[in-house]
This record gives sequence, C-alpha cells and structure tokens, in this order.
Amino acid sequence: MKRRTGLFIICSILALLLVGPTPTLADGAVGREDLEGVKVAIWGETDDMVGSSRIALHAMFEWMNATVDYINGEDVRLGTLDEYDILAMPGGQMSAYFSALGSSGIKNLKQWVANGGSYFGICGGALFVATSRSLGIYNGTYALEVPGDTSSVSQMAMQLNTTCEGPNLSSLPENFSTLYWGSSYFIPAEGFDYIPIARFQDTDGPGMIAFEYEHGNAFLSSPHPEYEEGSTRDGTTEFDAYIDPDTEWDFLLRIAIWQVESSLPEDQGVGILMFGLGIVGIVAVVLIVLGLRRRA
Repeated sequence: MKRRTGLFIICSILALLLVGPTPTLADGAVGREDLEGVKVAIWGETDDMVGSSRIALHAMFEWMNATVDYINGEDVRLGTLDEYDILAMPGGQMSAYFSALGSSGIKNLKQWVANGGSYFGICGGALFVATSRSLGIYNGTYALEVPGDTSSVSQMAMQLNTTCEGPNLSSLPENFSTLYWGSSYFIPAEGFDYIPIARFQDTDGPGMIAFEYEHGNAFLSSPHPEYEEGSTRDGTTEFDAYIDPDTEWDFLLRIAIWQVESSLPEDQGVGILMFGLGIVGIVAVVLIVLGLRRRA
C-alpha cells in the first residue's frame, strides 16, 4: 500500500511539473483602464499630404499611456513588429504602403497579426487591409464614397454601436461627428464575422469595423477619428478650422483595450494547450492509482 501511495505522489508531481504555471492572456490586461505597458508602433512612412495623421495617432496613443515608436517598411521586413502589441497605420496612399513593405513585409505583417498582433488602421491604412491584394485578413469590399457627402473634407455625423459585442462602448454617447476626408464604408462579405463599430448616418454601411484574425485582430476606420479638431492636444494644427465639440479618443481607447485583451500571442496559445493536457494527465494518473488501490 505504501508503495502505491508513493507512486501516486510521484506521478502527481510529474504531472504538475508538466503543467507549469497557469498562463494568462496578457500581463495586467484584465480590467485595464489605459494602455500602460502596451507597445504601439506607428507607421512613419507617410506622404506629406497625410503626415499629420501619424502625428495625431502618436499623440493619441501617448494620451492612452502607451509606449509609442515610429517604424517603417524595413523594420517590418526585419521582424521588428514582434516587439510591439499594436501597429497603427495612418492615412496614406495604399500604393506607397505596398511599395515600402514589399512582398516579404506584407507576409511578415500578416503573420504578425495571425500570431496575436493588433492592427489599427485609419483611412488609407484601413483600406490597405480591405483591398483584396493586401493582407488577406478581411473578407469583403468597400465603397469609395459615402452617399450624401458633397466635399472631400467635412465633418460627418456617425452613430456608435454601443451594444456591440467586443469593445465595451455601452457608457459612451451614441452620436458623434468626426472628420470625413474622402472616406469610404465597408461592405463585408456574407458570413464574415465582424463587429460593426460605427455607421455613417446617411448610409447603412459601417465606416468603422473590428474583427479577429486567428490569434490577433484588426480595427479599421475609414474616417479620421484621430484628429482633435479645434484642439492642440493631437499635436497638429491640421483641420483646426473645424469645430468638433466631442472627442473620439474615448471610444478609440476602449477599442484599443479590447484589442490588447482579446489578442492571444501564439506562444500563450500553446501554453494554454499544454495546461489543458497537463490537467488531463493528472486526472488520468488519479484514475489509474485509484484503480490499482481497488484491486489491492
């Protein structure tokens, strides 16, 4: 009997060693109020026309308390993205993104999202993901114009989906206005699993969406909520002639928090699998030992 009890103890210890510590999704992710400890990379190779978009994004993510750096196409090709949690792609020319990244950079970017990275795309940076010859993580198309708009730049009324599954937007105002700059709306394919974040009031098409891709996720915004019109806190004077009494940074923070909390790096996914296998191993050992004791 003592020999079998000893066998049970030894087997249990071995199983526990195989299990190791319980894995977590992200350090400090649950219940977070900002992006402290989160590393954000902002694409720095934008043309002069939309250079202010990356500046506004930099100011916004610093306001969210994230660590923020600029990166370029060569960085992505060299695998530097592996050091970051979020990639923010500002407004810009999609052709320039393709040229700067090259086929190897696009491949690395797609794999980074699949492994648990979070893509945060604005205007051209959003449509870059939505185009069929890009990353291949979005299933659908987009419209080039929003019905009812009469200019390339204006303030556009939108409606926030405060009851959406995913980002917690329930306590935020439902109606807001944001900068429309030749923006579009998305037309996801039937059956594509996505979260409608906000819609233009003049059309049923969503102008902001989010979705998961393997272990990672993406947020795409066709308009420009990163700008704080009439305020200096976005680091740029671009579009300050427009007066926008509300801010979109509050719900963008909620979205970024959701991105960090819902992403699952590939190595942590393996850890959770090993954890489950370890539990199965413990149960099997206990059943075997109990069976031996009954026979005795």
